[in-house]
Amino acid sequence: MSDFLMSCSCKGRRPKHVASSATHSRPHLIADLLRSRDVARFLVAPTGFGKSTVAAEYAQVVFSFRQTFWVNCESPCFLRDLDAGIIASRVAEIGGAGSLVVFDDLPRMDASRVEVFSEVVDELLAAGIEVLVTCTPTCDAYSDLHRDRVKLSARRFLLTDDEMKHTVRATDSPHAKCRAACVAWGSDDGGRLVAGMAAEEPPASVLLAAFLMLAMGKGSLSELVSLVGARHANEAISLIEEDYPFLGVCAREDSFDAVAIDVSVLAQGFSRAVDRVVDGSTCGDASELAVCIAAMLLERGAAARACAVVRFFATKPACASWLAAHGADLLSAACFKPAHELFVYAGKNARQNRILLAADEAVRLAALDDAACALFLARKFAFSRSIDPESRSRLLLVASCLGDDEDRRRAESVAAEFAARAKVRGPIAPAPAFSLVAAHVGKGVMSLVEAWGELASRGAPDGPLVFAAAMAFWALAQKKTPGFASPEDAPAVERVALWACDLAARTPSAAMSWQCAFLVMSLSRAVEEGSLPTRFSPAADALAAARAIEAARFTECAAHRRDSLREERARAERERSSRDRYEARPIRSETPGAPGSSAPILYVRLLGGLDVRIGEQQVDMQAFSRQKTKTLLALLVLARGRELSRERLLETLWPDSPHGCAIKNFYSVWSQLKRGLDYEGTCPYLLRDQGGVRLDARLLRSDVAELDSICRALSFGEIDLERWRDHLEAIDGSYSGDLLPSESVNDDIAAARRRLRINLVDSLVCASGRLLESGEPRAALWFAREAAGRDRSREDACAALMEAQLGAGQRAAAIDTYLSCRRYLAEELGIDPSPSIVALYRSAVEAEEALE
Repeated sequence: MSDFLMSCSCKGRRPKHVASSATHSRPHLIADLLRSRDVARFLVAPTGFGKSTVAAEYAQVVFSFRQTFWVNCESPCFLRDLDAGIIASRVAEIGGAGSLVVFDDLPRMDASRVEVFSEVVDELLAAGIEVLVTCTPTCDAYSDLHRDRVKLSARRFLLTDDEMKHTVRATDSPHAKCRAACVAWGSDDGGRLVAGMAAEEPPASVLLAAFLMLAMGKGSLSELVSLVGARHANEAISLIEEDYPFLGVCAREDSFDAVAIDVSVLAQGFSRAVDRVVDGSTCGDASELAVCIAAMLLERGAAARACAVVRFFATKPACASWLAAHGADLLSAACFKPAHELFVYAGKNARQNRILLAADEAVRLAALDDAACALFLARKFAFSRSIDPESRSRLLLVASCLGDDEDRRRAESVAAEFAARAKVRGPIAPAPAFSLVAAHVGKGVMSLVEAWGELASRGAPDGPLVFAAAMAFWALAQKKTPGFASPEDAPAVERVALWACDLAARTPSAAMSWQCAFLVMSLSRAVEEGSLPTRFSPAADALAAARAIEAARFTECAAHRRDSLREERARAERERSSRDRYEARPIRSETPGAPGSSAPILYVRLLGGLDVRIGEQQVDMQAFSRQKTKTLLALLVLARGRELSRERLLETLWPDSPHGCAIKNFYSVWSQLKRGLDYEGTCPYLLRDQGGVRLDARLLRSDVAELDSICRALSFGEIDLERWRDHLEAIDGSYSGDLLPSESVNDDIAAARRRLRINLVDSLVCASGRLLESGEPRAALWFAREAAGRDRSREDACAALMEAQLGAGQRAAAIDTYLSCRRYLAEELGIDPSPSIVALYRSAVEAEEALE
């Protein structure tokens, strides 16, 4: 057994993993430590507060790292020697009296080990050896065992006013949240704070409260009670206020103002702690918790952060449902790009609320100046028979405002017909009101003014009135139409302008919606162009608020254009590199048909459930209501254009039926399949002769073939981190489901399902090994984790994960992986781990890095 404590001796040199204090010396903390050298001194603060750096500065100033032992308590060897009871005697033997022992990052231990460690500290002090201990608040269980100790708590580590003058981020904020060392002096945007908080494993109520504060940014402590629970909330808040100042808790003022953390950083830091966070809450799962947080953020106007919270912490179906429920609120809050990104992530392929999501997305894209994509959605869904009135009215507006003459004519015709049906007594509903506006958009200023007058007389809500007035003023300012040409028109236009000025004056600047801002800007533009008298100029505060909203929109438009260009370049690059026969081809529903054929490509998705597209058109899944029809299509797709014997299909699909009945069943299913794949009255995809059937391989694309291409790229293709990251995201997203899960009895489908699972894990293991060999252990970790998570019985996946963890310096994680693998093999299979995995475990336990 190697001598761990001997390797902890610094021998006059700083431990190489400890940051230098040359840039940021903290003499007032060193003075605190020097006042009582004959007692234990505990440095207790969250990760990122500079505990280890201060301990190293003390060792440098007082001992020059001579007669100094720097014990990395995260090493498994520390617990081994603690249990063996040799730490105090061995340190005394090597260093003797007058030495210094720094126990760095003391872990959380059970009560018996806490008592043992306390006795070790007492023995060292009795031998004349100084002791410094650094740990997080959760790990500090020694207040009763060492009543005479010196404790430097988290607030003592906060930067002073003089130290704040040398921060990386210039700030005048007096708040404690900005004075943590890693926030003020570091450059990781709070990532260390978040990861350390999650890894610290505090009580569930404390972890939940901290997560809520970091997610929400600021707010009232009473808001947290509904999610934390009244019984635990006060205790959690008290602990956080004392030990975690970066969360900015002030119980006296019932408020918190946490350090600003990007939601992506929060998601990464809490990736392994989300389950514990949910367990401490009143919510059933992470999606429900994310939706509750997003509701509170939306209420206070933080729409972009609400979108980010839902995107990073909720499932895709939950994201799509939330986006459908709050699409109008996000539009009013001028939250365009974050909501668009959420739609692309979760709503684009949503099965429920598909048209509603598309309608909101069309309006967002129009606001982002992406007219082509907005028009695409409007043309696709606006004239569908199954569309709801609200979605239809929004899509018709988009088509009328952005489309060509044909789009405008068709939209105006449908909108006028729809609005005419609603001409009954009483207030007009929003959907027909918006349709009435859409019917008048292309007919000039006075037509819009007349529409506004009709809506006002029928008690329409403010939304359609605002949009009709805004479009009228915008057209007036642009002078695109001659509608306001005669003096007789002036009173009607000025009536609308007077109403708009009154609405702008009544609307608080902080609560101004995007629609109202559009109205104010259009009115101001009409006044500036001389189309309206200056007495109709909007109030100064309303105009300032509208300009701020418009400036934010321009910023989002620019960012959206940059992202679109970047995506186009990436797509072009993928197309250029597709000549590599091992490279996965991207999904492109617009892929042209086979040479000599005008039929579009048939795309079949089998992973996670059956989904069929012909070109860009979704096939009605009612055509595949029978399970045998789904299974037959799946078997043909898996054959990839190769002919399947009819007799073999009869035996596979109807093994227990008489031959005559099986033939009748086959032709019935074949006919239903042909109807489902009909294109312009024919079915060019299915081919049949006397003995067999097949799909035309030239017109066929499938997710199974794409996944096979990805597996080949990972196993044999050239290593490309950017491309491989995309592959891993696709494996974890689009290709994460089982092959045709609705089929549970067909042996051929079950065999193909097993083969896909095996090939995928083989490729992930291979990719991990190749990345590790090329010097990319962090990237290898991702592939190894995915492989081990997909099949716990695969020892090669476990070994790949352990090798990647050891390569990344995560020895404790490698030991955990081994123990989990050994437990699973023993309990589920009744076998022991292979010698190669045992050898990796032994290397993890015995390996220690000498501190130099």
